[in-house]
Amino acid sequence: MDEERLLALLKVDDVLSFDAIYEKYWRLLYNAAYKRLPNADNCKDIVQNVFISLWERRGEVEIRNLQSYLLSAVRLQVLKQIEKKSMEGRFFMEKHISVSANTADETLLKHELNIALERHINKLPLKRRSIFKMYFFDHLSTAQIAQELEISRKTVQNQLATATSYVKAHIAHLFLTIVFAILINR
Repeated sequence: MDEERLLALLKVDDVLSFDAIYEKYWRLLYNAAYKRLPNADNCKDIVQNVFISLWERRGEVEIRNLQSYLLSAVRLQVLKQIEKKSMEGRFFMEKHISVSANTADETLLKHELNIALERHINKLPLKRRSIFKMYFFDHLSTAQIAQELEISRKTVQNQLATATSYVKAHIAHLFLTIVFAILINR
């Protein structure tokens, strides 16, 4: 059954369409969560929460691309989980629980790299940034992006190559510094 039909049936409380969506996307969503947060139990919870939210909001939300919508929801849940862990970490540090210097340094350095990456992605022109995020964060193929944006696949590939080159060039120095610092601290 095509995606439009599944979404239409979902809006009218069709449990079988929800089951079909769950079966089709569960593994993809789990893998996307695990890539960012390698903890099986947390990832299962995140994916479960995304599907619960999808069911609870089925009549409210207008979804154009189900895969992108679900992957974005997973990414948001992962970020919330990381933020929650970060807050817990601050609490423990305030309570003087010892934390490995290497772990703390690595976490800080990774955080700095993520901030730099986000800053440079946000400097991209809007369309190029959108293509970059759809490819790397939503895990869409160039063909899927081309179809969604109604542009040629070659244009997507060119924009993706330009964006990737720009981002790599601007964070390469910071990345090397971070890797060097991690290696020295080990």
